[in-house]
Amino acid sequence: MRQKLVNMSLAATKDMCFAAFQSLDDKVHGRAPRDTAHLIPDTECPLFVTWHTASHTGEPDLRGCIGCLTPLKIRHGIPKYACVAALEDTRFSPVTAKEFDEGNLLVDVSLLVRFTPCDPLDWKVGKHGITIVYKGRSSVFLPCVAEEQGWDQPTTLLHLLHKGGSYVKELTADVLKSISCTRFESSVEHMTFSEYKQRLSA
Repeated sequence: MRQKLVNMSLAATKDMCFAAFQSLDDKVHGRAPRDTAHLIPDTECPLFVTWHTASHTGEPDLRGCIGCLTPLKIRHGIPKYACVAALEDTRFSPVTAKEFDEGNLLVDVSLLVRFTPCDPLDWKVGKHGITIVYKGRSSVFLPCVAEEQGWDQPTTLLHLLHKGGSYVKELTADVLKSISCTRFESSVEHMTFSEYKQRLSA
């Protein structure tokens, strides 16, 4: 995957998370969107927005995750994908105003950098995310996924293949040769609903 040069020093911030929360808040409550451009640098970068809900086990449950691997203006991309991830991830029902107001949502904003083509096993769990293409089908995992699931590299690749619709049972030499792989890193920031409300009322 060829990527435009992006700002390697760019880091995700609480401002970006606040903008994500505010955009979803306005969307689910049917309000005109408040301006968030002043909170976010005017630069381009691939990004993902991930929503979780707090759970009784202490480990947040995934509620939606969608983003873009092509560099885009993050001051427009973060508000957009905050709503898309919460409302259009087909694995989940859309977040409602009632659910939003219950106060259990958490958001992660991930800015993706250092895209490097690599061999399918030439990446580190917990440090790199990977995107693969196999027989014309692509799929991606952010750096946190393999670590959170306790997967090693081969297991992660099998899950990525399955995610892309290729139900390979074993990573044979022929399968590995047919995988086009790109690794990347991310800067991630988090915000809870209570943090959002505190800042909103400050």
